[in-house]
Amino acid sequence: MVSIQPELWLEHANEAVAFYEAAFGAKLLHRVGEGEDIVAQLAIGGAAFWVASASSADEAVQPAHDRRRDESDIARR
Repeated sequence: MVSIQPELWLEHANEAVAFYEAAFGAKLLHRVGEGEDIVAQLAIGGAAFWVASASSADEAVQPAHDRRRDESDIARR
């Protein structure tokens, strides 16, 4: 069976976790980090999803060509 688990990148991830728990009865399955710099897996019914702080997502969404440019800049130094 295949499953897809979306990940939401938010400015206030910790507050979002509390909101999903209160508003939708979400269950916290997994959480790492502290304060607002967290990654958490929640489930509502049988649907699991992830919440992460936007700062954790910055590197994940950087296009590959930008990463290569950054690596080239480092190599030249």
